[in-house]
Amino acid sequence: MKPKENQPGTPPFRWGNIKQFAHVILLALCLFIPLLLLSCGDDIVDPPIITDSTPPAPITDLVVADTSTTTATLVWTTVGDDSTTGQAAAYDIRYSLSEITDSNWTAATQCTGEPSPKEPGEIDTFTVTGLEPATVYYFAVKTLDEANNSSTISNVPSQMTTPSHYITWEGTYGDCDDVFCNSVVIGSDGGYVVSGSISESWSDACIFKVDEYGNEMWRKTYGGSLGEYMRHLINTPDGGYLLAGEGGLTDPIDDTLSIYLIKTDAYGDLGWETRYEILPTTSVDEINLAHGGGYIVAGGGCNEHYYDPHCYAFIMKLTDLGDIEWMKPLDDTLDAYGYNTRSILPTPDGGYLLLDLELRLVKTDGLGNIVWEKDISDKITIGTWCWGWEMESCGNDEYIIVGGIIPNDSERDALLVKIDGEGNILWFKNYGGDFYELGYDIVMVADGFVFTGRTQIRSESRYSDVYLVKTDLDGNLLWENIYGWEWYDDAWCIQVAPDGGFIVSGAQGLGPGSGQFYVIKTDPRGEL
Repeated sequence: MKPKENQPGTPPFRWGNIKQFAHVILLALCLFIPLLLLSCGDDIVDPPIITDSTPPAPITDLVVADTSTTTATLVWTTVGDDSTTGQAAAYDIRYSLSEITDSNWTAATQCTGEPSPKEPGEIDTFTVTGLEPATVYYFAVKTLDEANNSSTISNVPSQMTTPSHYITWEGTYGDCDDVFCNSVVIGSDGGYVVSGSISESWSDACIFKVDEYGNEMWRKTYGGSLGEYMRHLINTPDGGYLLAGEGGLTDPIDDTLSIYLIKTDAYGDLGWETRYEILPTTSVDEINLAHGGGYIVAGGGCNEHYYDPHCYAFIMKLTDLGDIEWMKPLDDTLDAYGYNTRSILPTPDGGYLLLDLELRLVKTDGLGNIVWEKDISDKITIGTWCWGWEMESCGNDEYIIVGGIIPNDSERDALLVKIDGEGNILWFKNYGGDFYELGYDIVMVADGFVFTGRTQIRSESRYSDVYLVKTDLDGNLLWENIYGWEWYDDAWCIQVAPDGGFIVSGAQGLGPGSGQFYVIKTDPRGEL
């Protein structure tokens, strides 16, 4: 049978025709879809783009934990990738010979080999290398995340690298009838400045400067025909010095005292001097820089004479020129113990904290109004009687007090008491041997406390020696050293020297009616 032939008008079926049709449809789609997209305009929604714009938080607790002659070890708490959460990506650690700020950040030297950040809240550490000996460096850190967002600059601690050698010496100055040396500060242009009183017939205020090797550079005396006794010396913001004490004493039974302040320039030349008679007999115990400028004074006064039992303590605010802004009594009942105020410090809340000889604490606001007062002597359970001589800040609104205690009938020991900002005792420890030890002044260092005072290592009361003690941050004894010659030697003040050693000032008795200023410069272990 023959196959059917195609009917007239019906094209033959071919696969090639289908392919051509598909090509036409595809071409039409390629032309139509872009036109459709263009016609939609703003109706097209782009997919969201996720960006990281939150930088890490700044580091606020950067410290220089240790130094050598060429290195400094930094320690800080790690922050997060986004503020305080998540793990950051990198650190930018820099150092400089001047304080690091936003404006000079790029000029500071950038370290290499910085560690990768740990999890937030952990402790990170890094050792900066390639430093010069006996040089003060400033350090700062920025934290970066994966999007290269950077934190602001951390706090900027500074520290001197360890010298390749330490300068040590001891010297005596001013042979005269008697001396009373109570303060030493670091010179505004180097060296050390010592203050006290010097007596030939009547006592005069005295200040002198020595270089870093103990060579006397200049000396100045101040006062009139009556006795002037200096009790405290501080550096002032303009590079000069302020001496505080009392004047006008000829007979402590019949005559009166007034507060006597002396302001000098960096060379001891007199800028101004002034006297204050708050009560018939008035004395200053300590002066310090005040909040907002000027000076804050702790002192005491009596209604009649120097040994009047009706005395009270007061706090007084002065301007930069010594004018009184305000004065507040701290004990309206005129109790005798109020006269023995020993120390005054500014507190972080804008107020002040005062220490009394009897270990009474008084907290005031910025205008001298009493916030609270506490007697902490009854909390010291290792002796029959104790007293406080000086108080220094430890940071974090904590304070260290140095003084003395009677642990038994035959001994006197030096005493340390650490307190918080509410006057609560954190710990207390006593130090000394079998005879008589006292603590007069104290400084805090990175790994503990160093205090100075006196020790009577011989049984005869006219002999004493300088006593220098270091403890760790918990008051545990690390070392103690004793210095002195013949007769009596006392040390009333201590400062940390620029090289990390200590400068100590006091007096040395050459025998009855004769004495000298006594100044000691030690290395960081208290050795000569």
